[in-house]
Amino acid sequence: MMGVQQVLSNQGGVKTESGQVLVAKAEIQPGQPLDDTNVEFKSFPAGTIPEGAVVSKEQFLDRTLKFRTFPGSQILEPMLDKKGNRNASSDVRDGMSVASVPIDQTMTGVGLIHPGDHVDVLVTYRPVGSREVNGVGKEVKTVLEYVEVFAIDGVRDPNLLPKAGDPKAVPMKTVQLQVTGDQARLLKLAGDVGTIYLTLRAMNDKHRIDEKELFDPRVAEIAVVKNSEERDLTPPVVVEKPAPEVKLDPKSGRKKWKIEIIAGAERRIDEVDLPEQEPVTLNTAKGT
Repeated sequence: MMGVQQVLSNQGGVKTESGQVLVAKAEIQPGQPLDDTNVEFKSFPAGTIPEGAVVSKEQFLDRTLKFRTFPGSQILEPMLDKKGNRNASSDVRDGMSVASVPIDQTMTGVGLIHPGDHVDVLVTYRPVGSREVNGVGKEVKTVLEYVEVFAIDGVRDPNLLPKAGDPKAVPMKTVQLQVTGDQARLLKLAGDVGTIYLTLRAMNDKHRIDEKELFDPRVAEIAVVKNSEERDLTPPVVVEKPAPEVKLDPKSGRKKWKIEIIAGAERRIDEVDLPEQEPVTLNTAKGT
């Protein structure tokens, strides 16, 4: 009886090996960060685990998928992007957008502004009706205050950006700012009116700008419309030509006009008899 029990116990104690594999819990878009909300580990028999399967958290930490993935799909190493590579859209906060601002090194220097910093956006423009003399007559207003720098020249990793003081560093050309929809429209309007500048804020400096120093979009709209009207309504430049040359025909004694005729590339001069009556002088003044 003891022998039978031992045999039955050995048969029931046979176990099948299994392993943990990372599986998608929800639909995951390319570039979307992987976390507990969209992935989980599930157990699979050892013989069914594919080669290259993600079996530990360290394998997918700070990595994203290259391809769209659906719930229940096993996640493999080749499906993951390089560590730190992420789609920019996955880091844009809800309700926000990214606007690009052209800059030059005289505004910010090289390597002084990094993603995550906060800046004020200023605009220099000439108000409607003012006359600029050697730069005097312009106004400087604050368009946006304490907005976050999202990227610089499209780069989000500070380690890949030029370092301050590096003589070989390439000057920055654009700064991407994370803004609301209203801020993006105001930024575009300010750019149409004048020149945009950025000033770097201190890390914890969240003071508010005086309302008198803020950019008024209504003034900007007037300036844009007026500039457009001035371009459209500017009268054409009229070049006055000398009156036709008049001389006497030696045979008939009648006055003749000497007229230069231009037809394409051909130019010729014809003479015509002046009418007996004095020619009528047309008054070309405005309104007649």
